Amino acid sequence: MLEKKDVKIGDRIRFINDESLYTDAPFIIKPILGKVYTVRAYSYKGFYLEEIINELVNWINPVSNNIDSIDEPGFGAWRFEKLKTHPVIGYQIEKDLEPYFGKQKDKIPTLEPLTKQKGSKSKVIHR
Repeated sequence: MLEKKDVKIGDRIRFINDESLYTDAPFIIKPILGKVYTVRAYSYKGFYLEEIINELVNWINPVSNNIDSIDEPGFGAWRFEKLKTHPVIGYQIEKDLEPYFGKQKDKIPTLEPLTKQKGSKSKVIHR
């Protein structure tokens, strides 16, 4: 189980558990199961994600029926897992090819962009 102490701001985490997540609050934007998110901040209430910013919510205490706090909804650490692979796609391709080529990097096809390969006439277009 992932704990907040294992994660720092900027880390990439995968959402793995949406069971009963804010089912009584359809106005809250929720993470998508299996998608990777970036930790923006965290508190005792959970993680706040770069990709999801919700409006502040008046949390009502069910016993007193008064406003308990006004906060952005967070998402519990136990709903996420830390990425097990490096987030760079090229790195993951190399790792996936290792069983076929071994650790002989010179035999693994290049992962450099075409513009950096020898003899390439490709141009880079910035949008």
